[in-house]
Amino acid sequence: MNIAYVSTNNDSHREKEVKQIKELDKCGIEKWFVERLSGSEKSRPLLRQLIDFAKEGDTIYCCDISRINRSLEILQQIKVELRNKGVKLVLLNDSRGSDTRSALKELINELAVVDPRERHEKWDG
Repeated sequence: MNIAYVSTNNDSHREKEVKQIKELDKCGIEKWFVERLSGSEKSRPLLRQLIDFAKEGDTIYCCDISRINRSLEILQQIKVELRNKGVKLVLLNDSRGSDTRSALKELINELAVVDPRERHEKWDG
């Protein structure tokens, strides 16, 4: 199943939400999860529902990794959970390409270099 995750800061960012939906609509999405929370929120209830909903062989589409979460620790947890479930994650606007495992590895390593507090969190995988 093709599943989409759309995330905007709040209802005032409707234009950004519509833009994400238009991009993702080209991917044959069968199930949508649209979340409206501040980017600083670490807890994302609809993202949690999406991860719980996704089954082996499903593909989650998202426009950008920053829409999923901005916390290195949480991104690593999501990476492991999706990998263990056999769920693929496709980031549409990621210049690293469509190999999401490599993209996440590169992104996490970049974040670890940028933020010295996170250096011990280098990608393990």
